[in-house]
Amino acid sequence: MFTDNKPITVLLVSQPGIMHNVLHSILQSLSCATVLDANGAFTAYTILETKPVDAIIIDANIPFAESQALITRIKNNYPHIQCLAFTATTKEKRLLQSAGADKILFQNCSLQEIEEAVFS
Repeated sequence: MFTDNKPITVLLVSQPGIMHNVLHSILQSLSCATVLDANGAFTAYTILETKPVDAIIIDANIPFAESQALITRIKNNYPHIQCLAFTATTKEKRLLQSAGADKILFQNCSLQEIEEAVFS
């Protein structure tokens, strides 16, 4: 997702919890990244309408239908935004791909897989 040191803004859509903290820490470790937080799609929509965002990361703790709708809306209205989504099942993975997600990881993936997806 982030291959060079140009300044970027990342929107993390995640409800409070351990995974949110892990993802936020990874993103904060990027010296070039400004991290914005949204605890759901509605907050994400508001942020997208008011601030420029380069990438969005959607945690699996967001309801699946909400994640799917968010990705579809982003790809329709902001096609330049890169979308990384976490999911729980193979079926959901296929549906998120159909919605336009650029990268998808399973929620039980390793920290190394998360870092590779974020930094690749």
